[in-house]
Amino acid sequence: MGASWKFLQTFLQEVKIFLEFWRGGQLMKTLEEKIRELPPELRQEVEDFVEFLLERKMKKGEKSFQSSVSGVP
Repeated sequence: MGASWKFLQTFLQEVKIFLEFWRGGQLMKTLEEKIRELPPELRQEVEDFVEFLLERKMKKGEKSFQSSVSGVP
């Protein structure tokens, strides 16, 4: 019984991981499809906004790093 239970636990964990991956892939595909439906000028706005978010994230990361190095929160 112990080996069967361990197999079942492992199998269910792998199914859970697969479903999370698959759902994430579907969500991203939907986002990509929506972006493709936009006219070129709006696609450019989306790209600019994503760049802004990435830059903001990097700046926050730099501040956190500098704070941890200097000891200042």
